[in-house]
Amino acid sequence: MDYLPEDEVQDYIDSNQTIEYAHTLEDQIQGQIEAGFIITGFYEDDFGGTRILDKHIKTFIATKAIKLKVD
Repeated sequence: MDYLPEDEVQDYIDSNQTIEYAHTLEDQIQGQIEAGFIITGFYEDDFGGTRILDKHIKTFIATKAIKLKVD
């Protein structure tokens, strides 16, 4: 984690709080591509319509990726 100073990280730890970290969608997909994967599918999902946010946006994504062997 390079986005929080060490003292803030320690404050979270000392107070038993969680530290949440997320990658951007670009980081996730571009990272797969840079690792040699080919994106062959994409899927969005939500909480099954049980949350207010579900009416406005899909909050989960999944990619299907394959890695070709190059000889």
